[in-house]
Amino acid sequence: MKGQFSRDWSLLKMARNWEPRDIGSAVMERLVTHGSAEIREAILAQVETLGAEDGIRYLGRMPEFMRGPDILESIFLITNIECERRTEGETQYLFVSPSCGSMFTHQECNKDIAAAYLKGFIGSIVPGIPVFIEDGLLVVVLS
Repeated sequence: MKGQFSRDWSLLKMARNWEPRDIGSAVMERLVTHGSAEIREAILAQVETLGAEDGIRYLGRMPEFMRGPDILESIFLITNIECERRTEGETQYLFVSPSCGSMFTHQECNKDIAAAYLKGFIGSIVPGIPVFIEDGLLVVVLS
């Protein structure tokens, strides 16, 4: 058995080197990347639901005059997620890069997880709006 000083010194050294980790993110990343198609679909469905729930909470805190595309562009600007509004003919689109920005706390964020979350978030801010993925971008049909 080590002496008290030796034990305390070892604990002190260990405490200085300890780095807390978010293993949930690492597990999620592995399941989405290497899991079966069923597991992947189930996870992405839950992530989309979380995005929708967060969108509803966010929408509830917005003033009445601020709705739809303006809210989306604002949140994407704040969270450093690239988006661009374009008009083609009479149809207006919002092209969103499915990146994590600062919406997620972990460093390595899977684009599929980000896309699912953003799809749910967008759908709750503007219910019934068509959202699809094209060339790696989320395309939101505004009109």
